[in-house]
Parts: sequence; C-alpha cells; structure tokens
Amino acid sequence: MTQATISNYGTFDNNTLQATVGSTSKLTGGALYGASLYSEQDGHSVQRYLDVDGDQIDTDLQKAIIRGFATSESMNISTQLAWTCPTGNCTWPVYASLAVCSECYDVSNLLRSSSINGSWPMAYRDQSGGLPLDPRAKLTQYTLPYANLTIDNWEGYRNATGQNVSSEPTAYMVAKSEMQSNNTIYFKGYESLLMSFSTIKADTGYMSNLSMWQDERPAAMECGLFLCLQAYKTTVESGKLVETIVATTRRKTPRSWHITEGMSSTDSTALGALNWNPINSNEFDPRTDFQLDASDLNISFPGANGAYNATQTLLYSMVDYLNGLLTPENDFNVLDVDYAVVYDKSKTFLGRKTIRQYTTSTIQSLYLSSHLDETFLGVANSMTSYFRNAGTHTQKGSVQHWTIHYKIRWPFIALPVFVVFGGAILLGVSIFQTYEQGMAVWRDNIIAAMVYSVNPNTRSQLRQMLRYRRLDDVGDLVVHMHELEDGVELSTAPDPDVMRDDNIDRSSMSSSRRVSNIDSLVPSTSQIEPEDQGYTSSQALVSPISTTTLTNTPH
Repeated sequence: MTQATISNYGTFDNNTLQATVGSTSKLTGGALYGASLYSEQDGHSVQRYLDVDGDQIDTDLQKAIIRGFATSESMNISTQLAWTCPTGNCTWPVYASLAVCSECYDVSNLLRSSSINGSWPMAYRDQSGGLPLDPRAKLTQYTLPYANLTIDNWEGYRNATGQNVSSEPTAYMVAKSEMQSNNTIYFKGYESLLMSFSTIKADTGYMSNLSMWQDERPAAMECGLFLCLQAYKTTVESGKLVETIVATTRRKTPRSWHITEGMSSTDSTALGALNWNPINSNEFDPRTDFQLDASDLNISFPGANGAYNATQTLLYSMVDYLNGLLTPENDFNVLDVDYAVVYDKSKTFLGRKTIRQYTTSTIQSLYLSSHLDETFLGVANSMTSYFRNAGTHTQKGSVQHWTIHYKIRWPFIALPVFVVFGGAILLGVSIFQTYEQGMAVWRDNIIAAMVYSVNPNTRSQLRQMLRYRRLDDVGDLVVHMHELEDGVELSTAPDPDVMRDDNIDRSSMSSSRRVSNIDSLVPSTSQIEPEDQGYTSSQALVSPISTTTLTNTPH
C-alpha cells in the first residue's frame, strides 16, 4: 500500500557550481632560430627570402609525443586531459577543439619481392668489412616502392642459414617517415598532414623460426598523424570523464596559410613543394596561420563561427621533430640506409650469439607494439591532451548533484489518511466522554459490558425474542442510549423504570462494584423459588447472580 501511494526517484539537478574542461582554438609554441632576410634582384624586380637555420619544439610537446610512442596501447585521453567537476557528475554542451588525429592502413599487398645472389643482407653491413661472400648465398628482399623502403634477409630459417650456424644477424623491421602527402598512398590530398610512417615487419612465423624467410611475406603498414578539428560531447559520470567525438574535419579554410605579402616562394615551388600544403614544404616561406574550417563539421554549437588556427612556428618545429623520429642515430649509419631498422647483431662476426639492435628509440616502440593503429592513436591522444591543456580557453559546464524526489499519489492516500484521523478523533471523543461520565476504564474486562449494557425492560424483550424467535431478529429492535450519572445504558423506549434506575443509591452500587469474591453474591438453595427447583445447580446459580448484579432494585 505504501509503495502504491508514495514512491521516490533520483535525478541529477544542476547547481551553482561550475565545471571546466580543457580546449583550444589556437595552437602556438615552438621557436625558429638563425632566421635571416635577404633579397635578390632580377632585372627590374627584387625578390626577398627568409632563411631559417633551425627550430626548437616545446619541451612539453616533445614529452607528449614520446609518452604516446612509449605506450604500446592507445592512451585514453581522459587520463591526460585536465578537467574539474566538484560533485563528480557534470555535463558540457557540444564544443570544438583543435586536435591531432591518426589513421593506419594495411599496405602489405603493395610489397614487391625479389631474390639476389652474392650480397650481404642489411643486418651484416656493419660487420662484413668487405669480406668475400659465397656467390651462391641467396637473399630475398621485400620492398614498398612508393616509400623506397626495403627489408632483406638470407633465405631459409632464421637460425639455419647457408653458413650453418645457430644464430645469424637478422632484420626484423624497417620504418620510414614521410612529410610529403604526395609520396603516400592513403594520405594524398590531406592538407593538414603532419607526418606519415611506413613500416615493414617480418612475419611472426619467421621470427619464431617456424618458417623460412622467402615463404612468409612480411606485414606492411602506413600510418599518419594530421591536424584536425573535433567536436566533443563531454560528461563526467561518478567521477569518470567520458568523451564522445561528435564530428571531425581536417579541411583548411581557403583564406588561411597564405605567403606573407612581399615574400617569394619561387625556390620552394621549384623544388616541388605544394602551395596548398606548405606544412610539409621543403622550404620555409613566412605564412599566415593555418586555419581549419569549423563549418565542415556540419553541426551547430557555440563557437561554430570562430577561428581555429595553428601558427607556422608551431607546425614547422613539430613536423621537423616528427620527421627525425625515424632518422637513424649516428652510431647506426653503418647500415647505409636512411630509415630505422630493428635487427640482431652478433657479438662477433658470424658468432653464435646476437644482440637486438634498434637504430632509433621510436622504432623500438613500433616493433614492440602488437597493434600499430592503437599506438598511433595513443600518440595522437597524447598530443591532443597537451594542446587542450595548454590552451587558454576552457569550456564551462554544468555541475549536477544527485537529488531524491518523493511522489505522493493523493487519491490513493486520501482514504487511509481519513481513516487514521477519523479513528483518532473517535478515540479522543470516547476518552473525553468516558472521563466526563466517570466511567471506569475496563478495556479488556467483560464486567464493564455487564454493568453498562441494557435496562431491565430491554433485557426482557431480548430474552423474549430469543425464546420465541431467531436471534437474527434482534437486529430489528430499536434502542435508545440514555446517559446516567455514572455511565450509559440502552433502552427500547422511555420507561418509568429507567427513570427510577437513575436514582439508585450510590452506596449500594459502590458496594456491588467492590465485591471481591463473586461467590458471596450466590444465594443459598433455600432462597430459590419453588418453580426454579427443576434447574440444575449451575443454572440455579446464574439467575440470582444476574438479578443481584445487574438489576437495580428500587428502595
């Protein structure tokens, strides 16, 4: 009954506190040094150029990139993003922020294989020292032609080569970065491309010495990082940040990234740099900010008409740093390749024990990763978190607290409430009347019913009805309640006897109520009338008691 009349439910209600989450509409940072302006005169025209000797990426951005590559699985952006929510339950309206996005594609079908006799594999190039090689020794190369990326090993099992030794120097993975989108397969036309990465990794069967090199094709991947604009729907639920990407765009606005007036891009254009994609230009030309088109998100949100820019200094220094991640360090230039390699190097030439070598720290992360798409997603999330945390613009959200609401169904509760209050009123009136009439409070004693019941006339009629009729007919008898000085009684009609009963001597009533032993009221057998001698002993005792106890005898 209670559940039908009163129920409760909880809701998250807003309060006056405020929640914040990081976002950014402009990317700045980095530094260029050694810049010099010079001019050249050609006929009647003067061309001015800006030359830059070097650049420096921000230290915190560098840490974010390294942290992303160091994590083998994708890093959840919620673990890095700065936000505040006083109650642990907050919501934000849809908003946009600059970010870094990633994509990965399988390009294994583009691998080309070839066999070569009488040549050292790349893993031996730092040790061969020009030693003669058996011309019958045969190796197999796998190449990605568009990336100019090759991996090779001697044919056969990894630990059972033609030299018949137990362990040989072996190449396991190669990787190369590319800043020009035209030199990629899946990132052509990406105006905001920061860097693409191509990799070739040996098959696990060969690395486990279960299959021969020439029988198991390696796996090739192409992954890219590019600048993007993302719209987010952010909530905090029970202290946990949850972000949903509503829309994404990488489209550049046509009015942005123009060469500064008075400067020339003749040289960079001659070198093949694309005027519409100068983030990856081979030459430095002073330009306006790179701006992404928020209207391409095709959604309505606060700030949809605002500008989302990245400065040239930031982009130039960031791209240059990403390009160097897979450039071999000086100690590994002996391999004579311009890309990163993972290989086994023997302690002694043609020795039996090898040491795993990584020509860069980044390729070590790529080699240890079981899912490159998750690794590059982790890098993108780490960079995005840095940009959003470093941004000066934070998104304001609503703080919610859990509130319990009670719902009362008044039609269901009206009757119980009426019964309760009605019973309380009746009880109060009964107590008051009992007190006013001086009646004893005998709640559980039948004697009270015997003392305060019906008058003799009514009792006589009831007995007559019981003797000649059915007991159910008693309900048709009409009675009236009369108040006495010390109680009430019921009578069928006003009766002189009833009026005389009102003047009963108080002393006799008191002595009757003070009888402690009911046996003292039982008359002796000699007092029974002759017509009652036919009763049993128990019956003979009842009638005198009733007459003595309940009948008021007038003086």
